[in-house]
Amino acid sequence: MIDLISSLVFFFLAIITHAVYCRRHNQQFLYAKAFIIIACVYGLVHVALILSIHASSTRLVLTSVALYLLLIPVFLIIYVSMILMSPSKKLLNALSRHSALTEEQLLEALDGNTLINVRLEELMQSGCVVKQGSVYQLTSSGLTVYRGLSLYEMVSGRRGEG
Repeated sequence: MIDLISSLVFFFLAIITHAVYCRRHNQQFLYAKAFIIIACVYGLVHVALILSIHASSTRLVLTSVALYLLLIPVFLIIYVSMILMSPSKKLLNALSRHSALTEEQLLEALDGNTLINVRLEELMQSGCVVKQGSVYQLTSSGLTVYRGLSLYEMVSGRRGEG
């Protein structure tokens, strides 16, 4: 059990170290490569610790290392998608700054992104956005999602358009 907990601890240490690294460097760049290097360093320390505890049981070591290695791409997917600003995030951002926007105003805010209709449908189905007449408005759950995404950007030091 200690092996799995140590995997999570070292993974979160890698995320915290990466967030500190990002906050101290130019925020215009994507630091995915830096995270991979940081995660590898913490991974080596993790493996050394686990091997010193369970030198005779390679199965426990492999399970712990496998969990750690599987967590790395999960974080990278979230990190890259947040930094590259998905159309959904841009929609939530635009609607959070205004009480209501028409479709034309949303297109203008998104620089004519043609995925707007698909994203609006998805956001309406998920309950983040409602259409009232000819305008779209952010719901309370949409505002919560937006605040969560903004909090993540603030913590990681990566302030995009939100």
